[in-house]
Amino acid sequence: MSSLRESVQSRLKEEKVNYLLVQFVDLSGAAKVKMCPVEALDTLINEGAGFAGAAIGGFAQGPNSPDMMARIDLETYTPLPWYPGMARFVGDLYVEGKPYPHCPRLNLKRVLKEAAEKFGFFLNVGLEPEHFLVTKKPDGSIEPWDPANIDQLPKPCYDFKGISSAFGYLQEIVGYCNRLGWGAYQADHEDAGAEVWGRCHAYGQTVCRSNRKRRAHALSCGRPGRKEFV
Repeated sequence: MSSLRESVQSRLKEEKVNYLLVQFVDLSGAAKVKMCPVEALDTLINEGAGFAGAAIGGFAQGPNSPDMMARIDLETYTPLPWYPGMARFVGDLYVEGKPYPHCPRLNLKRVLKEAAEKFGFFLNVGLEPEHFLVTKKPDGSIEPWDPANIDQLPKPCYDFKGISSAFGYLQEIVGYCNRLGWGAYQADHEDAGAEVWGRCHAYGQTVCRSNRKRRAHALSCGRPGRKEFV
């Protein structure tokens, strides 16, 4: 742990990271985060970032419950190329110093350990995150993003005209993924009848890929500078 800690500390300095996102997911898979200054690294390792479980729901906590502390996993260190100066860690939840039984990530690791020890199974996962690009209308409603009005086929999967308007966006997304070493190897227009986009990533160890899935979602919806769609 000490050598890993020193390695991460060195990378934070080399990559000029000033702020850290500490993340876990709720029971529906939605990412929950706190932003912390890099000077809090030791506290985030030893104690964690505090979250009030009652404010989230589904974690068997009330207003008087002690905070859930998200202790960062140093192996999940990920600088965010679309937000220079910021990096993200995934955390495991602890309450009063003990692993919290309602933490989705701890339960995933528990099940994987049982599968390996009892049955000799080692589970790998391959990801194909998919999402829509939509624009918001003046009345607040949304509609599919189709600036050239050409994505009209009843079966648009893999259509060249449909994907052509999004080449720049998809190149940006795939480029970021592969700068992070994720092995994204193709992107396409999917088959939902509107602008739905998918990209395939190399398969690998389950916990690692679940971490990347949440980061891929953040990448798709949280990049600055993109105003033409949401």
